[in-house]
Amino acid sequence: MNALAFSGDGTLLAAGEDTRGDNVQIFRVADAAPVRTLPGDPNGSVQGVAFAPGGATLASSSGSSRVIQLWNPVTGELRTSLDQETGAGPVPLLPVAFSPDGTRLGYGRGDATVAATRL
Repeated sequence: MNALAFSGDGTLLAAGEDTRGDNVQIFRVADAAPVRTLPGDPNGSVQGVAFAPGGATLASSSGSSRVIQLWNPVTGELRTSLDQETGAGPVPLLPVAFSPDGTRLGYGRGDATVAATRL
């Protein structure tokens, strides 16, 4: 596992895996049962996962493909992908975090800078 994040209510745990494709797993905390597998990055590993406050959105990120994906964790629907200003270097890291009010997504880049985008 490269990254872990609890939902705000603590009922779900998302895991970003160091594999290609189907590399975002969501588990129910109460019994560790798998809830959903998301495609994540078919060309690289997932390096960051974060739930938005309220748990309605899950972000996953891959420095390999330099993309951040926003998912509906309940349905598995891909809401949008962000690929602008998301990395530098041969294989940048791409950690992600939501602001407390859920209106911004912050992410770190491999060139030692931090960016934030309004959602």
